[in-house]
Amino acid sequence: MLGTRVVAYRDPAGSTVVHSAWCPHLGADLSGGEIVDGRLRCPYHHWSFGPDGRCAHIPTGDKIPPGAAVFTYPSAEAWGLVWMFNGEHADFAPPVLPDADEGGIAFEAHERGERPWHTWIAVSNGVDFQHLRTLHNLPRDRDARASRRRCGQYRVPS
Repeated sequence: MLGTRVVAYRDPAGSTVVHSAWCPHLGADLSGGEIVDGRLRCPYHHWSFGPDGRCAHIPTGDKIPPGAAVFTYPSAEAWGLVWMFNGEHADFAPPVLPDADEGGIAFEAHERGERPWHTWIAVSNGVDFQHLRTLHNLPRDRDARASRRRCGQYRVPS
């Protein structure tokens, strides 16, 4: 993501957390770690980091260095996706779809498995209603039957 690796998980309260994937201790890839006691534990020396990104535990009992932290990206959950923002604070909220509410739109995958395109293309097209209306003839109305007929992948629950 953005030219680097990130790791995403849910904190004990169920909120999304997105961190840089590099441990500040020796640079291990945190995506190989695991969540233990609500914290992300590094697979190499088991330093663990809280949802705020700060080191919360070193198993050898060493004093935690003041700068021992992984960068935590602001994130939000909307439309069934996790939105990560590049920077210390989100400059804007996740996109809003015109005349729609999150509970009124669902995506139904009819095919599963790997596809010969980058995942960002599928995700961006899924929330791009101009694309859906232009290329897939998704109607402007909210009639679920019409939506299903015109664009079989998308349905609006009644």
